[in-house]
Amino acid sequence: MTQVYFLEAQFPEVPGIEKVFNKLNLDLEGKVVAIKVHMGELRNVTYVKPFYVREVVRLVRERGGEPFVTDTTTLYGLMRADALGYYKVAAAHGFTAEYLGCPVLIADGLRGEDGVPVRIEADVETELKEIEVARLIYESDAMVVVSHATGHGATAFGGALKNVGMGCVTKRGKAAQHEVTKPLLDKERCDGCGRCVKRCAYDAIREDFEIDKEKCTGCGLCIGLCPQGARFTTREMKERLQRRIAEAACGVLKIFDDVAFLNFLVDVTEACDCAATFPPLCRNIGVLASADPVAVDKCSIALIRKAAGRDAFANFGVDPEIQVKHAAALGLGSLEYELVRV
Repeated sequence: MTQVYFLEAQFPEVPGIEKVFNKLNLDLEGKVVAIKVHMGELRNVTYVKPFYVREVVRLVRERGGEPFVTDTTTLYGLMRADALGYYKVAAAHGFTAEYLGCPVLIADGLRGEDGVPVRIEADVETELKEIEVARLIYESDAMVVVSHATGHGATAFGGALKNVGMGCVTKRGKAAQHEVTKPLLDKERCDGCGRCVKRCAYDAIREDFEIDKEKCTGCGLCIGLCPQGARFTTREMKERLQRRIAEAACGVLKIFDDVAFLNFLVDVTEACDCAATFPPLCRNIGVLASADPVAVDKCSIALIRKAAGRDAFANFGVDPEIQVKHAAALGLGSLEYELVRV
């Protein structure tokens, strides 16, 4: 049975990261190791803090690895939409080479277009047949995936699978997943403010405020911007997005023999770190570590529900475990796990 190691702590201390990391027994000698993080959008304050990531860098070096900290550009058109903007955000949030002790590199190039197509091979039918993996991640020998477990408007939950499936690919890879979430318009709610028209990076919203489906990438920025809640996606669209995230993760993870996953269940908010800071879903829980992305995400969801004392994901309109179950069917891991406290 898959083991998920659990550092239970309302305010996890840095030495505790070593305790859970050591349980994974990674062999990183002589390997280039991508430490995949999400450094937070500007105005967000709940991302996994650099002092935790610096400890992961140290632990990778201690095991003979050569680490770099990395993420990819975003599909939506805010600060992290290109590498130059992302480096500014990273520096503002404390993710610098001087502090972390290793390079900070945006993996998909200046404009998010530098990647390598990878075939998605599984024993079950998939909607995606290939995914374009960010080049620097593709060229790495091993990966440590550091994820902030959160709620999410489109997928209900974001953890290790989303950090890999959406976060390790180019803009084309992200668009391939978001192709099924091009927003719909509730005309009765729309008051014609035009905010979505002005901010759409793809000029995909017409004068009548309907979406031009040929131009739209499904990034969802207009949903978050609309003050009237006139932009929306359906449950079916959200379910398909979750399955595509799992499929994209399948393509990314086939590259590696050595991968570890750390999920931080701290500052668990209603929205992911791409958004401004949102209210908490539950109290702080701790840190999970595993070699299995399915088990670590399933365990994260269960612990968040338990800590919330209710179904913390009920308001998102979709079951957060669809991505987890589909990833298990794709062979990425096990739905059965043993929680081991350290």
